[in-house]
Formats: sequence, C-alpha cells, structure tokens
Amino acid sequence: MVITKSKINWDDLRQQADAYLLDHAAITERFRLALRPLFDAMWAKTKKPVLRRPNISLRLIADGDPLAKLIVLPYWLDYRKEVDCERLYCELVVEGTVTTKVGEAKKWTRQVTCSADPGTMTSGQIRPSVAEDLRRVIETMDSFLLDKKAVLARSHDHCCACGRCLTDELSRSRGIGPECIQLAEFAVWLTPQSVIQPEAISA
Repeated sequence: MVITKSKINWDDLRQQADAYLLDHAAITERFRLALRPLFDAMWAKTKKPVLRRPNISLRLIADGDPLAKLIVLPYWLDYRKEVDCERLYCELVVEGTVTTKVGEAKKWTRQVTCSADPGTMTSGQIRPSVAEDLRRVIETMDSFLLDKKAVLARSHDHCCACGRCLTDELSRSRGIGPECIQLAEFAVWLTPQSVIQPEAISA
C-alpha cells in the first residue's frame, strides 16, 4: 500500500514525534550537556567578529542502516552574530545515490530535524519515516553517551568535529583530528597513548 502525502496526518505525526522525544528527554538532555564543553571551546577558539555561522558542529555516524549522520550544531543567533551553546540544532541526513550526466554520485538527504533547549527537545522538519528517523537519532545519542570513543571512531575519513579530512592513521582510528581532540572535556581520554597503548591504561 502506497501512502500519498494527502493521506498523511502530519499533525498526528508531529504529536507522535514530540511525544517520543519527551519519553527520551533524559537522553537528549544528557547529550546536550555532554556537547556543551566542545561547542564552548570551539566558539572560544573562533576568530571574532563573525559575519556568518562558524564551523562549529559534531558529525556522528548514526546507528543503524542505511548510512546516515547525526549532525549537531549550537544555535546560531544571526541578529547577534554569535552561537548559543546552551541550545542544539540536530539533523539526521541519510546517504543515497543520484544519477548525473557523468554517472552516479552521493547525495545526503535530510530526514528529520530537532531542536534541543535545556530540559526539552522538539521536532522540526519531519517525513513519514519520522518514527524510524527519531529512533536512530536517540539511539545514536545514547550510544555516544555510553561509549564516545567507539562512536567517534566510526568516522574514518573526516573529523567528527570540524569536518576536515583526516590525514594520519591515528586520527582516522579515533575519528577526530589532533586540534579538535584538545577542545572538549569528553575527549581527554583520547590521547595518543590511550589509542596506541590501551594495555597501559588498565595496568
């Protein structure tokens, strides 16, 4: 059975989405608080004044299939030309392919967006697949809180924090570059020693 847009009750979908987020408020709040030090540090390092949104974000390979990323940014206050690290904007983008004149190319499609304020999180853009999309968002947040090292390490080519290409094996093994790794409290355990000599930590 094919569901057409005209038959979708978007109000019901929105209510279900926000109810799901409310049910998982403890995870989203812990996730918001965990990212605050990173975004504060990245904002402090940003050369000011700024005229547009700076490159401050976290890009996590999402749990589940197909390949997707959970992109998290602090709120951008355009009228003040600064970021609000207390609030988060999140979006789940899924990788697909499109056919062009020169062949197939990758295309990232935004599936769902969410806004996280202190103590609450609400949905933004949604699709009919919002239930599955939000499940992946919450599971990725929860996985990050449980094992940050493993979730960051899913990204082998680009830094999870700044998005730049990772050029050395150590950075690729941890999914975050040498500069970004020093910016957040949650990354203090990601030192070269802890990656190269894990047995020394448990000793």
